[in-house]
Amino acid sequence: MRKTALSLTLLATAVVCALLGEPAQAQPTRVFVAAQGSDTNPCTFAQPCRSFQKAHNTVAAFGEVYAVDPAGYGPVDITKSINIIGAAPGVGITAPANGHGISVQTGPSDRVRLRGLTIEGNRLAYSGIVVGSVGSLMIEDSVINGFLIYGVVFNPTTEAASKASETGLVMTNTVVSGAYSDTDAGGGIHIQPCGSGQVRAALHRVNVSNNYSGIFVESFAYHYANLIVAVTDSVVAGNQTGIFGRNTSSSYGPVHILVTGTLLSHNGSAVHSDGQNGGLSYIRLGRSTLSGNYYNSTTNGSGHILSAGDNYSDDGVVYPESFSKN
Repeated sequence: MRKTALSLTLLATAVVCALLGEPAQAQPTRVFVAAQGSDTNPCTFAQPCRSFQKAHNTVAAFGEVYAVDPAGYGPVDITKSINIIGAAPGVGITAPANGHGISVQTGPSDRVRLRGLTIEGNRLAYSGIVVGSVGSLMIEDSVINGFLIYGVVFNPTTEAASKASETGLVMTNTVVSGAYSDTDAGGGIHIQPCGSGQVRAALHRVNVSNNYSGIFVESFAYHYANLIVAVTDSVVAGNQTGIFGRNTSSSYGPVHILVTGTLLSHNGSAVHSDGQNGGLSYIRLGRSTLSGNYYNSTTNGSGHILSAGDNYSDDGVVYPESFSKN
């Protein structure tokens, strides 16, 4: 009897050791979604998934999700470094009513890249892309349209893992339009960090049109070393306020917005810099055109609008040469 018990114990130990010795099946680094896919599939090219969320859950961190043909692939909550790429025109996400198209809540060293997506709110959803925590977010070649609050909300709550990877937003060749509510709130791109550390954004060749606020950069109720946003070679048109910088207290780090090579047209106010309670807000303009706006520029409190002296303004206002063009 003892010999039998000992044999069973040795057999069980051998099985456990054998199982421990087998490597866990690695998650794939590249997965696929397709219009004819199914979320019961393994997300391979031969057997694609149907939704971005299933693909996100399947792929390894720092992996890639490819949409191989035009279709709607549903909203997605992103919790790790990932690339989501629309390989063909018409790759879409329709956000649910009172919800968001894409939510990003990752670690402070994670990187998220979104390319070739159309994110639609149909005037029912709150926001297109909402960022609560990330190391860096890149949005390329995309269209974000028809939301009740904001097209893009960049509100990181955590500091990037190192100064070399400051929390950052990069947008290129992207349209953000139609973000406003029935009470005229909301806007196209809202940058308001909710934590400490450096936060920077680069918006290049973006078209931010027909929103309440076009680009709204705000230091509000939190402390930062710097909040720096560059807008280059872009179009900001048809908004109640085109580019809006606001700082609500001298206790908070200054807001810096640099605008170069940009058309600001048919806005209520093309640029507005608002410094409340001694808070500093700077908007610097270079090689830009301000035309057809109700006001080309407005300020409040300790808000400042500066220029390199090389802008075109149809209201006859010539700004002083107040900062270096080097």
